[in-house]
Amino acid sequence: MVRKEVHVYTVAGLAHMQGRFGSDTGLVLGAGAETHLTEHVTLGGELLHHQVSDFDGTGESFSMNTLTGRLNYRF
Repeated sequence: MVRKEVHVYTVAGLAHMQGRFGSDTGLVLGAGAETHLTEHVTLGGELLHHQVSDFDGTGESFSMNTLTGRLNYRF
């Protein structure tokens, strides 16, 4: 029997960015969802927003969004 539920979740954490011109730590915020297609197969997705303000004291701020999709097989 296939489950008819959708699992929705939120994400909060730290992001560390490093490059040629320095490194710094910022925030990650996001949300995702996952549902069963069959008893063993799930389909999910996640949207994350990464933000670093005043990167390594330069006054520059960076932000980036990532969208991830996934198909899982559960043994």
